[in-house]
Amino acid sequence: MDPEDDVAMKPGISMIPIRTLTGVAILGTFLGTSVSLAYAETAGDTEKKGFWWYEEKPTEEEEEALAQYELPALPSMQVLAEMHPLEIKKELEDRKVYAVWKQTPDAVLDYYKVQDVVRRHALAFTALTKYVMLKNPELNARSAFASSGAGRDIETQVRGDRIERSLSGSRNDYALIMFSSPECPYCTSQINVLKYFADRHHWVVDDVDITRDHALQARFNITTTPMTILIERGSERWMPIAIGLESVVAIEDNTYRAVRLLKGEITEKQFFTTEYQDGGFADTVVPKEDQ
Repeated sequence: MDPEDDVAMKPGISMIPIRTLTGVAILGTFLGTSVSLAYAETAGDTEKKGFWWYEEKPTEEEEEALAQYELPALPSMQVLAEMHPLEIKKELEDRKVYAVWKQTPDAVLDYYKVQDVVRRHALAFTALTKYVMLKNPELNARSAFASSGAGRDIETQVRGDRIERSLSGSRNDYALIMFSSPECPYCTSQINVLKYFADRHHWVVDDVDITRDHALQARFNITTTPMTILIERGSERWMPIAIGLESVVAIEDNTYRAVRLLKGEITEKQFFTTEYQDGGFADTVVPKEDQ
C-alpha cells in the first residue's frame, strides 16, 4: 500500500485516506484566509462596501455636490465670541443645517457650542441694558409708566385729575354734538352715555337727528350713526371724538385729547400724550439735546 494512501483508523469512523484529509485541511485553510481577507477588504474599503451591500458608488459629480455642504472644523469658543454678530448668525444657521443633515453627535455638539456663544452675548446685552437704563432715566420706560400695582393706581389717579381739570376748564369753550337716526340701534345707548358725561363735567351735549337736519349732516359729512363730534364755540373748528357706541371713559379721553389739539398744546402725532408726559419718555417729539 502506498504510504500516501494510509488511512486513519478510528472506531466508528469510516476509513478516509490521509492524503484526502490533508487536502481538505489545506483547502479549508486557504478558503478561510480568503474569506477573512475579503471581509477585511470589504470593511475597510468603502468602494467595495457599496457592491457587497447592493449600493451604487456615488459618481464624481455627486461627491462634488455633497462636498460643497461640508463644513470646516469649528473655531474655538474664544474666536466665536469675537466674531461679528452677523458672522455668528451665519455660523449658527450653517451648523444647525449641517447637524440636521449629518445627524452625528459631533455635528450637534458644534451647533450647541455656537448657541452657547449667542446665549452669552444675549445675557451680556441684557445686563448692559439694565445698567444703561439705570444711568439714563430719560430712556427708561419706568420714568413714564409704573410697574407696581400701587404705582399704577397713582398713575390712574393723576391721569384722571388732569383730564377732569382740563374738561372743567374747557366746558364754556366747547360742546359735544351726537348725530343719530331713527333706525340706529346704538344711538339711544350712546346718548345716555353722553348725558352722563354732561352731568359729570357740566358740558353742553346736543343730539341731532340727521333725517331732520340735512344741513348739519352735510356740513359735518355724517355718513354713519351714532357719531359724536367736538365743536369749538365761536369758530368753525371741530373734530370727531367717537364713531359708534363708546364708553364714558373713551368719550372723556378723546374729548380731552381733542381739546388739547384744538388749543395747539399738542400736534396730531402727540394725540396720546397727556400733560404730565409732555417732553418725557411717552412724548413722540424727540427732545432737543442740550447745547
